[in-house]
Amino acid sequence: MAITLKSNRQYPLVAVADFAFVGSALVSGIAQNAVEVPAGSTITAVAVVIDTVFDSVTSDVIDVTGGGTTAAAVNAQATGYTAGTVDGSVNAATTYVTVEWTGVGGSTSAGAGRLIVEYVIDERDNENQG
Repeated sequence: MAITLKSNRQYPLVAVADFAFVGSALVSGIAQNAVEVPAGSTITAVAVVIDTVFDSVTSDVIDVTGGGTTAAAVNAQATGYTAGTVDGSVNAATTYVTVEWTGVGGSTSAGAGRLIVEYVIDERDNENQG
């Protein structure tokens, strides 16, 4: 099979979705849509950044799924950056990347972070390389 060289190039798109425990903004064990990615897109990177620790007594974890991504059991009781995994599949339809927080052991009064999703879209061109 021959490879056809193409001169078209595109910039990756990056979506950042903030999430926080403020009152009842997040509900333990309930996944919430955080980033919409269009049909024909391929997610190339996903990460969770915890900016303010969650403070349930026993544990707090963040799970990210959807659109060919996974970031499982991210420790939300410590600040930092956690890269997830992507499977490289093309999303046949518009889909959502979700964030699910699970707190165990007591009530939570704080916690905040960001979901970062990078993706490209098939047949999208920003420039041509001469």
